[in-house]
Amino acid sequence: VAEATAGGDAASCKESELDKGKNEYNKGNYEEALKAWKHSMMSVKYILDKGLYKEKPEQLQEVHSMELKLSVNMAQGYLKTGDWNKAIEFADRALARDAKNLKALYRKASALLSLLNFSEAIAVLEALVARGRAQERRRHHHARGGEAERRRGGAAG
Repeated sequence: VAEATAGGDAASCKESELDKGKNEYNKGNYEEALKAWKHSMMSVKYILDKGLYKEKPEQLQEVHSMELKLSVNMAQGYLKTGDWNKAIEFADRALARDAKNLKALYRKASALLSLLNFSEAIAVLEALVARGRAQERRRHHHARGGEAERRRGGAAG
């Protein structure tokens, strides 16, 4: 881990493990996928703990994005292996990075339902629906704004 991160090749190292995890997941090898994603997460944790990109905001944002993606993937992997508590743990990690992440909310709700924790699952599902609707409204608003802009541009030309 130290060599990869110190050598500046951390991003490609994490990417290859991320891809390996995705390939294993797609083959139904959930334990192997989790193993690859854990390896990537160790690299991310090393970079964050050492503050390697604290002076490089773009690279730091990349690492945070990788951490989010890995957390969401690991939550799904743990759902597949039936480790509901771990699924919740990683969904919560993703939500700590991005509280509006719809996949993380859905995966947390799924794990809570599997644990028969209905009241908490309902609360998470309500948040999921509210955020999904807000996202849809923004998407619709932007689409309409673009349509109005095209009409104005067409009328002027």
